[in-house]
Parts: sequence; structure tokens; C-alpha cells
Amino acid sequence: MERGTNLLLARFQLRQAFWLFVCSRFILNLVSNPFFNELHNRQDIIPSLLLGILIQLLYVIVFIVLWKQFPDVTLIEYCKSILGRWPGNVVGLLYIVYFVIQACFTVRVFGEFLKTRFLIQTPIEVIGIGIMVIVVYAIYMGLEVLARLADILVPFIFGGMLLLAIFAFSEADWSNVKPTFETDLITMIKTMVPTATRWSELAWLAMLYPFIEQKKEIKLAIFGGIIFVNAFFFIINVTVVGIFGQEMVSSLKFPTLEMVESISIGSFLERIDALVLGLWVFGAFLKIGMYYYVVVLGISQWVGLRKEKVVIIPLGMIILLFSLLMFSNIVELSNFSKIIVPVDFIFTFVLPLLLLVIHLVKYKVRSVQQI
Repeated sequence: MERGTNLLLARFQLRQAFWLFVCSRFILNLVSNPFFNELHNRQDIIPSLLLGILIQLLYVIVFIVLWKQFPDVTLIEYCKSILGRWPGNVVGLLYIVYFVIQACFTVRVFGEFLKTRFLIQTPIEVIGIGIMVIVVYAIYMGLEVLARLADILVPFIFGGMLLLAIFAFSEADWSNVKPTFETDLITMIKTMVPTATRWSELAWLAMLYPFIEQKKEIKLAIFGGIIFVNAFFFIINVTVVGIFGQEMVSSLKFPTLEMVESISIGSFLERIDALVLGLWVFGAFLKIGMYYYVVVLGISQWVGLRKEKVVIIPLGMIILLFSLLMFSNIVELSNFSKIIVPVDFIFTFVLPLLLLVIHLVKYKVRSVQQI
């Protein structure tokens, strides 16, 4: 397939891909963290998180092996190579729909967070329009804009959150997170598998892999990114449970924000939740932008467009519309984060594994026929 002349010519550094990868996974958990409700015993959060790192490292191997087999084509393109034209087109379309759903979900979470905590009198429609106008402009300027912003901003996001967590340490009762080991290993694994499936970033990274420099180091970057993000999850989640206790934490809508609001340094530094807002705005903007970008890229490759930019504005209107129609309130939004788990599992593990197995079988058959 001939590639387009605009967005698809973008190249970016592995370092920039790393920052986009970890930011996209981390940022949603600043305001929406279903992990607390999934824990069987929140006092066993420390061993659960440590086990979760191992599960996630094993989980991503399929995608990494698949990328190595097709280093110069995107997910949409090698679906056709492996499955054939029509089945490949169907699977490619499913991935595009999956990316659209993820974009809609993130836009609505972002909007609900702003409306609930900061822009109470502002209609969610107005907030959504504001979000999409900024993202549409960034996508129209190209992938390099998102990559460079990630290079500059994401280290500040993680540095700021680490500093806030350290400030919150004095408010925590560490006996709340002293492991009781009442949770058996099987239950702990069942708890952590949904966390592993939420690495939907693997799917959009499969779309961008051909455009990444230093491809040989991708495995190190992915494994390092998972450990990096989980280190921050560990610090923040353990601190949240330490402050609020295992019973109260499950009832909080925005646990991390509640943690920040509990910080008080002397009598001169309080109510620093506006800092979290600033960090989250930057991070959510990047996350929405990445899903938006791969949808534009996917549609362009799926239908064979030479000028990708013609779909940017119509697609933005579709994402905005569905972000408003898919969820009528914040309760439905919260429930959707549970419903999406098996869908994530299909698109980040089942389908990639199926593609890899079919490719290896076809390769083996061709090798035997040539003997």
C-alpha cells in the first residue's frame, strides 16, 4: 500500500515513544482508578502490585514478538498480510473502532473530571468542544507536535506527582498497607489480570512502530516503561490507601485528587489540587491525541487515502458526539471501565496472539514447501 504524504511521513525518537507510552497509561489513573475496587483485600496492595508487574511484563511479549516480525508496517497493514485482504480488513476495522471507543472514553473522563471538580457550572458539551478543538489542532500539525510535547511535559508530570506523593507521606497511616497475606495467590492473579489488560497503549504503539527510530531497543523501552509506570502506581496507590484506609478508598470518585487535597504543608501551602489539574490536562491531551492520531492513520490506510488530513475534522466531530452519547452520567462511565476489560483483553492479547500464531504457521509451511 502506498503511504500518504502528510501524517504518515512522521518519524519520532524511541525516547519520545517511551514518554507517550507511559503517560498514556498513567494519566487516566490520576482521576479514575478502578484498581482499588478490584482488589480483594486492599491491605494486601503491596504484594498485589508487585505480582502485577510480573504479569504485565509477560503480557506484552506477544506484541513485541509480532512487531519484530513486521518492523516496517503498521497493525492495519500486517493484518492484511497475515489474514488476507478481506479478513484482514475486518480485523483492521475492528481495531479502528476500538481506538475510537478509547478516544471517546478518555474525552468523557477528562470532561467529567473538569466538570465535577473545577467547572461545575459549565455544560459537559462545552467542555468536550474545548478539548476537541485543541486536540484537532495538534493532530492537524502532525505527530511531531505530540512527540515533542511529550518530551518536554511528561517528565514534569511524573516529577510533579512524585513530589506530591512525598508531601502526602506524612498524612498516611502505614499500618493500613501492612500486608496481611490473607489473599491467596490465585485470587491475587485474578485481581491483577484486568490491570494488565488495560495496556491498550500496546495497540496504538503497534500502529506507530514503523515510524519509531531505534527499533532494536523497543523491548527494553516497553519493559522499562511498564516498570516505570508501576513504580509510580506503587507509590501513589500505596499512599492513597495509607491515607484513607482500605474501606474508605473504594468509595472515592477521584482517589489521587483526594490524596492531593489532603496535603497541608505548614499553613502556607494548601489546596494544591490545581497543580494536579494542570498535570492532568497536559497528560490527557497527549492520551486523547495518540488515540485520535492512530484512528486517522488507521482510516487512511484502511481506505487507501493519500491525504490523511481530510478526515481529521469529521473524525473529531464523531469522537465528540459519541463521547457525549455513550454515557449519560458518571456512574455509566465508571461501569464502562469494568465492561471494557474483556474488550481490552481481546485487542491487546487474543487477536495479537492469533495473528502471531497464524503468521508463524504460514512461515513454517512455506519453509517446508521450499525444502
